[in-house]
Amino acid sequence: MTKSSAVLFILIFSLIFKLEELRAALVLVVLLIAGGLFMFTYKSTQFNVEGFALVLGASFIGGIRWTLTQILLQKAELGLQNPIDTMFHLQPLMFLGLFPLFAIFEGLHLSTSEKIFRFQDTGLLLRVLGSLFLGGILAFGLGFSEFLLVSRTSSLTLSIAGIFKVQPQGWPQPCLTARAPSSAAASVPAPMPQAPARKTGVPG
Repeated sequence: MTKSSAVLFILIFSLIFKLEELRAALVLVVLLIAGGLFMFTYKSTQFNVEGFALVLGASFIGGIRWTLTQILLQKAELGLQNPIDTMFHLQPLMFLGLFPLFAIFEGLHLSTSEKIFRFQDTGLLLRVLGSLFLGGILAFGLGFSEFLLVSRTSSLTLSIAGIFKVQPQGWPQPCLTARAPSSAAASVPAPMPQAPARKTGVPG
């Protein structure tokens, strides 16, 4: 729910840096998208103050990041219109920023894992390395497409297009889905059929 504010922050910073012109139609479209995302996730999770602050801060920083990226990509004098050139200069800095967090939160677990550094099954190690390699290729393709889209359009367009890559979790299930009986109902035994009563004659 809080993540839906990212498109609002991108709009605000785009107006501050004069990347977008203030138009009523643009503001209305962004508010409708953010409102739709808000209603889609309303009451889907429990409220947590720490998580709310982290997601709100991430949305705020993401708005600054993509607007500055648009400025960087669309300035002809910098010569970074090619997404490969941009990734060549930005990815090392992103790696240096994320590596300390990785070392603190996941370094010990990864270094003692039997799947990589203390492996005993070569097949398992190859599968893990293959998964990591495939994930790296997908991440490279995602980053390339994001930078290419920002260089050709705007960060606001990227934010709106990024809504479609979110996994559609929580969508209503089909109405024809059969419901399993509850445990309480399943535990009640079915009534046994009773034999018909016999007629007893009275001696005369």
